[in-house]
Formats: sequence, C-alpha cells, structure tokens
Amino acid sequence: VRLGCQLRPTANLTISTLLPANLEPNQAATFDKYHWGVEREITLLFCDLRGFTKMSEGRLSFDVVFVLNQFLGRMAEAIEDSGGFVDKFMGDGIMAIFGMEGTPEDGARRAIAAARAMSGVLDSLNQSLHEELRIPLAMGIGIHSGHAILGRIGSAQRSESVAHLTALGETVNIASRLENATKDLGVQVAVSAYALKISGLLANDKTMPRTVEIRGLSQPLDIVVALRATSLPQPE
Repeated sequence: VRLGCQLRPTANLTISTLLPANLEPNQAATFDKYHWGVEREITLLFCDLRGFTKMSEGRLSFDVVFVLNQFLGRMAEAIEDSGGFVDKFMGDGIMAIFGMEGTPEDGARRAIAAARAMSGVLDSLNQSLHEELRIPLAMGIGIHSGHAILGRIGSAQRSESVAHLTALGETVNIASRLENATKDLGVQVAVSAYALKISGLLANDKTMPRTVEIRGLSQPLDIVVALRATSLPQPE
C-alpha cells in the first residue's frame, strides 16, 4: 500500500496479480504456482508405439497389457532419468515435459538426451521380448520447444495432490503433430529446428533437415529428423 501511494504514473501501466487475492498470509510459503497456471518456455516430447493395435490382434489380454506396460514403463524411466516429467500416458503413447524448473536451453538438451536414451531402450526391449513379439516394436518421437501454460487441471474441486499438472498451448500441439509426422517421413524422431537451436547442439551427418506443414500454422516448420533417435547430436 505504501508503494502504491508513492507511485506517480506518467504513462499507461500494465499490472499482474502475483498471488491470488484470497491467499492467507501463512499460505505464501506453500503456495503452488501451478494451481493458477504459469507460462514458461519448455520442451515437449511425444512418443507413440507404432502398430500396437495390429500387434494386439489375436493375443491374450494379459500379453497385450504386459508388452504395453514394459514399453511405457521403460520409456517413462528413460524420460525421468533424463530430467523430464511424464505428463500423461495416452493409450500406447506418452507426453513428457522438460525444462519446467530449469532454463529453456537445459530443457531442450534433456529432451533430446531422453529421445536418444529411449531409442536405446527400445532396442533392449526388442531383444528381451523377441520371443513374445511377432515383429519388433517401433515408435515415433516428436520434440518441440516454445511457450506453454503449465497448470493443474481439475483443481477447482479437487486437492492439489490429486489435480493433474499438464501443459497447454500451441507448443504442445506442434510437438504432438511432429510425432505423428514421423510416420509419413519414415523416421523414428522429428525435432523442430528451434528446439535443436536452443539446445546448443549441432546437427550431424546422421540428421536430415526437413520442412513440414503443420496444421494450425500459417508457415511451414523447419525440423531435423533421424532414422534413429540414437543418431541425434549430444554434448561433446
């Protein structure tokens, strides 16, 4: 209040609420910023298991669930070991967030490192499950960096521990569509050129530049693809 009384504006001002108006004084130390939503530059990673519906045909339900849990569980471990947050499992796919607390550059590097690790995990899974699989497991990964809203969805009627933390916005949609684009491109991973740029990593002779049309964007998007995510660049 004292600072407000001393203020003498000479131009239009923009203000924003730092804390919700009904916050009790003793709640500030435990305030959850994600309850009301925050905007950050983060990196999104989407991963999808290819051909799982066809692979499931004629198999016992136990076998289907076993293989799917092996895939999702091991991929989630690779994501978390690389510093990512598993946002959600979507059937036979995963959405993960990187850079929620660190810098945008660090988030992009960690997402690319996670993709490399996930590719290695897939090779290991195919080797250990070869007797249970008719054909080897395959996947597609899409990575994009940009601004997104991070917030707890469903917290209006539920406790913070139950409400789901997720990311919303165009960055999420682009990352998801890059994952889907790997099918037509015939590659395992597609990374937006912007995500690669802010990561500080340099494309190598095993990565290929491409330009793709993304539904919802007025301009084509520059990306980098690789037949295998293990071919993505890594810090020297």
